[in-house]
Amino acid sequence: MAHQRRMGSIRPTLIQERLESSGRAIEKKRFDAFGHGFIFNTSPILPVFPERIRLKISAIHFSAAACIQILDMQDSSTRRSAHQIFDEVISNGRDELSRSTPGLLFSGLIGGISMGLTGLAVALAISYLGDSPTAQFIAFSFYPIGFIVVVIGRAQLFTENTLYPVVLILDEHKHVLNTLRLWGLVFVSNVAGAMFVGWLLMRTGALSTNFADALAGLGLSAAAGHFTVIFAKGVIGGWLIALVAWMVTASHWTIGQVVVTWFLTFIVGAGHFSHCIASSAEIVAAVMSGHLQFVNYFQWLLPATLGNIVGGVTIVSLLNYGQVRIGSGGEEA
Repeated sequence: MAHQRRMGSIRPTLIQERLESSGRAIEKKRFDAFGHGFIFNTSPILPVFPERIRLKISAIHFSAAACIQILDMQDSSTRRSAHQIFDEVISNGRDELSRSTPGLLFSGLIGGISMGLTGLAVALAISYLGDSPTAQFIAFSFYPIGFIVVVIGRAQLFTENTLYPVVLILDEHKHVLNTLRLWGLVFVSNVAGAMFVGWLLMRTGALSTNFADALAGLGLSAAAGHFTVIFAKGVIGGWLIALVAWMVTASHWTIGQVVVTWFLTFIVGAGHFSHCIASSAEIVAAVMSGHLQFVNYFQWLLPATLGNIVGGVTIVSLLNYGQVRIGSGGEEA
Protein backbone atom coordinates (compact mmCIF):
# COMPACT_ATOMS: atom_id res chain seq x y z
CA MET A 1 0.00 0.00 0.00
CA ALA A 2 1.31 3.42 -0.96
CA HIS A 3 0.65 6.12 1.55
CA GLN A 4 1.39 9.84 1.37
CA ARG A 5 0.02 12.76 3.37
CA ARG A 6 -0.26 16.33 2.16
CA MET A 7 -1.26 19.11 4.53
CA GLY A 8 -2.89 22.45 3.85
CA SER A 9 -4.87 21.76 0.70
CA ILE A 10 -7.19 24.70 0.02
CA ARG A 11 -10.26 22.81 -1.11
CA PRO A 12 -11.44 19.21 -1.49
CA THR A 13 -10.44 17.75 -4.85
CA LEU A 14 -10.77 14.37 -6.43
CA ILE A 15 -8.14 13.82 -9.11
CA GLN A 16 -8.87 10.26 -10.15
CA GLU A 17 -11.16 7.48 -9.00
CA ARG A 18 -11.64 4.06 -10.51
CA LEU A 19 -13.88 1.34 -9.22
CA GLU A 20 -14.07 -1.88 -11.20
CA SER A 21 -17.63 -3.03 -11.59
CA SER A 22 -16.80 -6.43 -10.11
CA GLY A 23 -15.95 -4.88 -6.76
CA ARG A 24 -12.60 -6.70 -6.68
CA ALA A 25 -10.38 -3.63 -7.04
CA ILE A 26 -10.68 -0.05 -5.92
CA GLU A 27 -8.05 2.45 -6.84
CA LYS A 28 -7.85 6.04 -5.70
CA LYS A 29 -4.93 8.12 -6.90
CA ARG A 30 -5.37 11.21 -4.82
CA PHE A 31 -8.01 12.15 -2.31
CA ASP A 32 -7.83 15.49 -0.52
CA ALA A 33 -10.49 16.52 1.97
CA PHE A 34 -10.86 19.15 4.64
CA GLY A 35 -7.20 20.16 4.52
CA HIS A 36 -5.74 16.62 4.72
CA GLY A 37 -5.01 14.13 2.01
CA PHE A 38 -3.82 10.63 1.45
CA ILE A 39 -2.87 8.47 -1.45
CA PHE A 40 -3.68 4.83 -1.30
CA ASN A 41 -4.25 1.82 -3.48
CA THR A 42 -6.36 -0.94 -2.01
CA SER A 43 -6.37 -3.16 -5.11
CA PRO A 44 -3.75 -5.67 -3.84
CA ILE A 45 -5.36 -6.21 -0.44
CA LEU A 46 -9.11 -6.22 -1.08
CA PRO A 47 -9.25 -9.87 -2.17
CA VAL A 48 -7.96 -11.05 1.23
CA PHE A 49 -11.05 -9.67 3.02
CA PRO A 50 -14.38 -11.48 3.22
CA GLU A 51 -17.03 -10.38 0.73
CA ARG A 52 -19.01 -8.52 3.42
CA ILE A 53 -15.93 -6.43 4.39
CA ARG A 54 -15.10 -5.70 0.77
CA LEU A 55 -18.61 -4.39 0.18
CA LYS A 56 -18.37 -2.14 3.21
CA ILE A 57 -15.03 -0.73 2.04
CA SER A 58 -16.53 -0.15 -1.39
CA ALA A 59 -19.48 1.70 0.15
CA ILE A 60 -17.15 3.91 2.18
CA HIS A 61 -15.12 4.77 -0.92
CA PHE A 62 -18.23 5.56 -2.91
CA SER A 63 -19.61 7.81 -0.17
CA ALA A 64 -16.34 9.67 0.26
CA ALA A 65 -15.96 10.19 -3.48
CA ALA A 66 -19.52 11.47 -3.81
CA CYS A 67 -19.08 13.95 -0.97
CA ILE A 68 -15.84 15.25 -2.40
CA GLN A 69 -17.35 15.67 -5.87
CA ILE A 70 -20.27 17.65 -4.43
CA LEU A 71 -17.92 19.90 -2.46
CA ASP A 72 -15.74 20.34 -5.52
CA MET A 73 -18.76 21.34 -7.63
CA GLN A 74 -19.80 23.86 -4.99
CA ASP A 75 -16.31 25.31 -4.94
CA SER A 76 -16.09 25.54 -8.75
CA SER A 77 -19.44 27.35 -8.93
CA THR A 78 -18.17 30.30 -6.92
CA ARG A 79 -17.41 33.49 -8.82
CA ARG A 80 -13.75 33.86 -9.73
CA SER A 81 -11.88 36.95 -8.67
CA ALA A 82 -10.30 39.28 -11.22
CA HIS A 83 -6.90 37.93 -10.13
CA GLN A 84 -7.97 34.36 -10.86
CA ILE A 85 -9.34 35.29 -14.28
CA PHE A 86 -6.15 37.23 -15.00
CA ASP A 87 -3.97 34.26 -14.06
CA GLU A 88 -5.98 31.98 -16.32
CA VAL A 89 -5.68 34.49 -19.18
CA ILE A 90 -1.91 34.52 -18.66
CA SER A 91 -1.85 30.72 -18.83
CA ASN A 92 -3.92 30.74 -22.01
CA GLY A 93 -1.57 33.31 -23.50
CA ARG A 94 1.43 31.07 -22.88
CA ASP A 95 -0.37 28.15 -24.47
CA GLU A 96 -1.26 30.15 -27.57
CA LEU A 97 2.27 31.46 -28.05
CA SER A 98 3.74 27.97 -27.69
CA ARG A 99 1.72 26.53 -30.57
CA SER A 100 3.50 25.54 -33.75
CA THR A 101 3.10 27.41 -37.02
CA PRO A 102 1.19 24.58 -38.76
CA GLY A 103 -1.06 24.20 -35.72
CA LEU A 104 -1.93 27.91 -35.73
CA LEU A 105 -2.55 27.92 -39.49
CA PHE A 106 -4.88 24.93 -39.39
CA SER A 107 -6.71 26.23 -36.32
CA GLY A 108 -7.00 29.71 -37.85
CA LEU A 109 -8.36 28.25 -41.07
CA ILE A 110 -10.99 26.35 -39.09
CA GLY A 111 -11.84 29.56 -37.24
CA GLY A 112 -12.24 31.58 -40.45
CA ILE A 113 -14.44 28.94 -42.07
CA SER A 114 -16.55 28.59 -38.92
CA MET A 115 -17.09 32.34 -38.76
CA GLY A 116 -18.85 32.10 -42.11
CA LEU A 117 -21.75 30.59 -40.19
CA THR A 118 -22.58 34.01 -38.71
CA GLY A 119 -23.53 35.65 -41.99
CA LEU A 120 -25.02 32.47 -43.42
CA ALA A 121 -27.34 31.97 -40.44
CA VAL A 122 -28.53 35.59 -40.54
CA ALA A 123 -29.04 35.48 -44.32
CA LEU A 124 -31.15 32.34 -44.06
CA ALA A 125 -33.29 33.84 -41.31
CA ILE A 126 -33.83 37.08 -43.24
CA SER A 127 -34.83 35.12 -46.34
CA TYR A 128 -37.52 33.29 -44.39
CA LEU A 129 -38.69 36.10 -42.09
CA GLY A 130 -38.43 39.17 -44.32
CA ASP A 131 -36.69 42.48 -43.87
CA SER A 132 -38.83 44.20 -41.23
CA PRO A 133 -37.18 45.55 -38.05
CA THR A 134 -38.67 42.70 -36.02
CA ALA A 135 -37.49 40.12 -38.54
CA GLN A 136 -34.00 41.68 -38.53
CA PHE A 137 -33.85 41.48 -34.75
CA ILE A 138 -34.84 37.82 -34.78
CA ALA A 139 -32.47 37.06 -37.65
CA PHE A 140 -29.47 38.52 -35.82
CA SER A 141 -30.19 36.28 -32.86
CA PHE A 142 -28.56 33.60 -35.04
CA TYR A 143 -25.46 35.72 -35.61
CA PRO A 144 -23.55 34.24 -32.61
CA ILE A 145 -23.51 30.71 -34.08
CA GLY A 146 -20.10 31.08 -35.70
CA PHE A 147 -18.57 32.58 -32.55
CA ILE A 148 -19.99 29.79 -30.40
CA VAL A 149 -18.51 27.15 -32.73
CA VAL A 150 -15.11 28.85 -32.57
CA VAL A 151 -15.12 29.40 -28.81
CA ILE A 152 -16.39 25.97 -27.77
CA GLY A 153 -14.40 24.21 -30.50
CA ARG A 154 -11.22 26.06 -29.43
CA ALA A 155 -10.37 27.30 -32.91
CA GLN A 156 -8.16 30.35 -33.38
CA LEU A 157 -9.85 33.72 -33.85
CA PHE A 158 -7.74 36.81 -34.43
CA THR A 159 -9.73 39.14 -32.19
CA GLU A 160 -9.51 36.79 -29.19
CA ASN A 161 -5.77 37.19 -29.40
CA THR A 162 -6.03 40.88 -28.61
CA LEU A 163 -6.47 39.61 -25.05
CA TYR A 164 -4.42 36.50 -24.18
CA PRO A 165 -0.92 37.27 -25.50
CA VAL A 166 -1.33 41.02 -24.97
CA VAL A 167 -1.95 40.58 -21.24
CA LEU A 168 1.14 38.35 -21.11
CA ILE A 169 3.18 41.11 -22.78
CA LEU A 170 1.91 43.69 -20.31
CA ASP A 171 2.72 41.44 -17.38
CA GLU A 172 6.18 40.22 -18.40
CA HIS A 173 7.35 42.93 -20.84
CA LYS A 174 8.37 40.42 -23.51
CA HIS A 175 6.87 38.05 -26.12
CA VAL A 176 6.23 40.90 -28.59
CA LEU A 177 7.75 39.19 -31.62
CA ASN A 178 6.07 35.89 -30.83
CA THR A 179 2.75 37.69 -30.46
CA LEU A 180 3.21 39.37 -33.84
CA ARG A 181 3.92 35.92 -35.27
CA LEU A 182 0.72 34.60 -33.70
CA TRP A 183 -1.31 37.55 -34.96
CA GLY A 184 0.04 37.28 -38.49
CA LEU A 185 -0.55 33.54 -38.83
CA VAL A 186 -4.02 33.61 -37.31
CA PHE A 187 -5.14 36.71 -39.21
CA VAL A 188 -4.03 35.37 -42.60
CA SER A 189 -5.56 31.95 -42.00
CA ASN A 190 -8.81 33.46 -40.64
CA VAL A 191 -9.16 35.67 -43.71
CA ALA A 192 -8.34 32.75 -46.02
CA GLY A 193 -11.03 30.65 -44.33
CA ALA A 194 -13.59 33.44 -44.63
CA MET A 195 -12.75 33.92 -48.32
CA PHE A 196 -13.14 30.20 -48.92
CA VAL A 197 -16.60 30.23 -47.36
CA GLY A 198 -17.62 33.24 -49.44
CA TRP A 199 -16.49 31.47 -52.61
CA LEU A 200 -18.08 28.16 -51.59
CA LEU A 201 -21.46 29.70 -50.90
CA MET A 202 -21.64 32.02 -53.90
CA ARG A 203 -19.78 30.32 -56.75
CA THR A 204 -20.73 26.65 -56.41
CA GLY A 205 -24.50 26.99 -56.54
CA ALA A 206 -24.79 25.64 -53.00
CA LEU A 207 -27.09 28.52 -52.02
CA SER A 208 -30.36 29.23 -53.75
CA THR A 209 -30.73 32.68 -55.29
CA ASN A 210 -32.76 34.23 -52.49
CA PHE A 211 -30.30 33.05 -49.82
CA ALA A 212 -27.32 34.23 -51.86
CA ASP A 213 -28.90 37.65 -52.40
CA ALA A 214 -29.55 38.02 -48.67
CA LEU A 215 -25.93 37.12 -47.86
CA ALA A 216 -24.59 39.56 -50.47
CA GLY A 217 -26.89 42.23 -49.02
CA LEU A 218 -25.31 41.73 -45.60
CA GLY A 219 -21.90 42.20 -47.20
CA LEU A 220 -22.94 45.42 -48.92
CA SER A 221 -24.28 46.78 -45.63
CA ALA A 222 -21.13 45.77 -43.71
CA ALA A 223 -18.78 47.41 -46.23
CA ALA A 224 -20.64 50.73 -46.27
CA GLY A 225 -19.08 53.79 -44.65
CA HIS A 226 -15.80 55.66 -44.76
CA PHE A 227 -12.57 54.83 -42.93
CA THR A 228 -13.32 56.55 -39.60
CA VAL A 229 -16.84 55.10 -39.33
CA ILE A 230 -15.62 51.56 -40.01
CA PHE A 231 -12.74 52.09 -37.56
CA ALA A 232 -15.12 53.28 -34.83
CA LYS A 233 -17.41 50.33 -35.42
CA GLY A 234 -14.33 48.12 -35.29
CA VAL A 235 -13.31 49.49 -31.90
CA ILE A 236 -16.68 48.49 -30.45
CA GLY A 237 -16.58 45.11 -32.18
CA GLY A 238 -13.05 44.43 -30.95
CA TRP A 239 -13.97 45.45 -27.42
CA LEU A 240 -16.96 43.08 -27.34
CA ILE A 241 -15.10 40.06 -28.74
CA ALA A 242 -12.10 40.51 -26.43
CA LEU A 243 -14.65 40.82 -23.62
CA VAL A 244 -16.09 37.48 -24.74
CA ALA A 245 -12.63 35.96 -24.31
CA TRP A 246 -12.31 37.45 -20.81
CA MET A 247 -15.80 36.32 -19.75
CA VAL A 248 -15.37 32.83 -21.20
CA THR A 249 -12.18 32.51 -19.15
CA ALA A 250 -14.18 33.52 -16.07
CA SER A 251 -16.83 30.87 -16.70
CA HIS A 252 -16.61 27.42 -15.10
CA TRP A 253 -19.12 25.64 -17.30
CA THR A 254 -19.55 25.20 -21.05
CA ILE A 255 -23.19 26.33 -20.88
CA GLY A 256 -22.04 29.57 -19.25
CA GLN A 257 -19.51 30.10 -22.03
CA VAL A 258 -22.24 29.58 -24.64
CA VAL A 259 -24.61 32.06 -22.97
CA VAL A 260 -21.94 34.74 -22.53
CA THR A 261 -20.77 34.32 -26.12
CA TRP A 262 -24.32 34.48 -27.44
CA PHE A 263 -25.30 37.67 -25.61
CA LEU A 264 -22.16 39.66 -26.37
CA THR A 265 -21.80 38.62 -30.01
CA PHE A 266 -25.50 39.24 -30.61
CA ILE A 267 -24.77 42.89 -29.83
CA VAL A 268 -22.01 42.87 -32.44
CA GLY A 269 -24.35 41.59 -35.12
CA ALA A 270 -27.51 43.50 -34.20
CA GLY A 271 -25.52 46.72 -33.75
CA HIS A 272 -23.82 46.27 -37.13
CA PHE A 273 -20.40 46.70 -35.56
CA SER A 274 -17.36 45.71 -37.58
CA HIS A 275 -15.58 42.43 -37.03
CA CYS A 276 -12.66 41.77 -39.36
CA ILE A 277 -13.37 38.05 -39.69
CA ALA A 278 -17.11 37.61 -39.13
CA SER A 279 -18.00 40.21 -41.76
CA SER A 280 -15.32 39.04 -44.21
CA ALA A 281 -17.34 36.11 -45.51
CA GLU A 282 -20.34 38.41 -46.06
CA ILE A 283 -18.32 41.02 -47.95
CA VAL A 284 -16.50 38.37 -49.99
CA ALA A 285 -19.94 36.98 -50.87
CA ALA A 286 -20.88 40.43 -52.17
CA VAL A 287 -17.64 40.45 -54.19
CA MET A 288 -18.37 37.00 -55.62
CA SER A 289 -21.85 38.11 -56.62
CA GLY A 290 -20.42 41.11 -58.49
CA HIS A 291 -21.84 43.81 -56.17
CA LEU A 292 -18.38 44.80 -54.88
CA GLN A 293 -14.77 44.56 -55.96
CA PHE A 294 -11.93 43.04 -53.94
CA VAL A 295 -10.48 46.52 -53.52
CA ASN A 296 -13.65 47.46 -51.63
CA TYR A 297 -13.11 44.48 -49.35
CA PHE A 298 -9.54 45.45 -48.49
CA GLN A 299 -10.55 49.10 -48.05
CA TRP A 300 -12.98 47.87 -45.39
CA LEU A 301 -10.66 45.24 -43.88
CA LEU A 302 -7.90 47.70 -42.90
CA PRO A 303 -9.95 50.06 -40.68
CA ALA A 304 -12.04 47.18 -39.31
CA THR A 305 -8.92 45.27 -38.24
CA LEU A 306 -7.24 48.33 -36.75
CA GLY A 307 -10.40 49.15 -34.83
CA ASN A 308 -10.69 45.59 -33.53
CA ILE A 309 -7.09 45.71 -32.29
CA VAL A 310 -7.54 49.08 -30.57
CA GLY A 311 -10.83 48.06 -28.93
CA GLY A 312 -9.59 44.70 -27.67
CA VAL A 313 -6.17 45.84 -26.50
CA THR A 314 -7.15 49.10 -24.79
CA ILE A 315 -10.65 48.52 -23.42
CA VAL A 316 -10.23 44.90 -22.31
CA SER A 317 -6.57 43.92 -22.03
CA LEU A 318 -5.09 47.18 -20.76
CA LEU A 319 -7.91 48.07 -18.37
CA ASN A 320 -8.09 44.58 -16.86
CA TYR A 321 -4.32 44.57 -16.46
CA GLY A 322 -4.71 47.87 -14.63
CA GLN A 323 -7.39 46.63 -12.26
CA VAL A 324 -5.41 43.51 -11.34
CA ARG A 325 -1.78 44.60 -11.35
CA ILE A 326 -2.07 48.31 -10.65
CA GLY A 327 -5.45 49.28 -9.24
CA SER A 328 -5.90 46.53 -6.66
CA GLY A 329 -2.79 47.36 -4.66
CA GLY A 330 -1.76 43.71 -4.58
CA GLU A 331 -5.05 42.48 -3.09
CA GLU A 332 -7.47 40.21 -4.89
CA ALA A 333 -10.46 41.91 -6.51
